[in-house]
Amino acid sequence: MRARGRVADAAAVAGLVAAIAALLALGLLFGGDSLVTWLQGPAPCGVKGSLPNPQPDPACLSAHTEYYQFDPATYSWTTPESRLSRSVDPIAWPASFLFALGGGLIGWIALAMSTRRRRTAISALTVSSVIVLGIAGLFVGLAAGGGD
Repeated sequence: MRARGRVADAAAVAGLVAAIAALLALGLLFGGDSLVTWLQGPAPCGVKGSLPNPQPDPACLSAHTEYYQFDPATYSWTTPESRLSRSVDPIAWPASFLFALGGGLIGWIALAMSTRRRRTAISALTVSSVIVLGIAGLFVGLAAGGGD
């Protein structure tokens, strides 16, 4: 009986750790661009033109190759924020979803095993459920709207 209680307590803590890992992955998704901007400073080239389609000056873009990089595949210039987003997004979205799903499942199992750390297990279950429902709702909304 005592060994089962220890396993249940460890499961409650593991569920909360997985939920926190999901939060960190989401933080990287939504805060990574701001962090890069803070570390690199503002973009050196301003934007010219009217509001519907403002374009930066191509001469300025090619003069600041340490900040802007030309992407021949899309025939456009990329910023550090867009390069980070392009490499992190395909990994962080599924990772946060899976961590949250695992954290909720582990928290639920800990509650079913009658853990003494009920608050920890309930916190893991709650945080994980909110993340899973938020991500699922976002993707369902994007699919229903037919947009990117």
